[in-house]
Amino acid sequence: MQLIKGNRPGPICRDCKKLHGRKQCPRRKRGRGLTPGQLLVREANEYFEMLLGNREVMKRARLVQAELLARRAV
Repeated sequence: MQLIKGNRPGPICRDCKKLHGRKQCPRRKRGRGLTPGQLLVREANEYFEMLLGNREVMKRARLVQAELLARRAV
């Protein structure tokens, strides 16, 4: 049995009966801020951008990484 919905293009939102799927619904998205995981990723990205600006820090970071890899290998 097929759902008959006239000549409307696309899905109809169950929450507000408008022409978009529920995932795109602005009503449902209201009150949804950034999740802790997203905040963490953003913070990490900002930190690494700051590091990229500073070549000395990058060199030191590479040395530390190499050291860690060497320790892991032993």
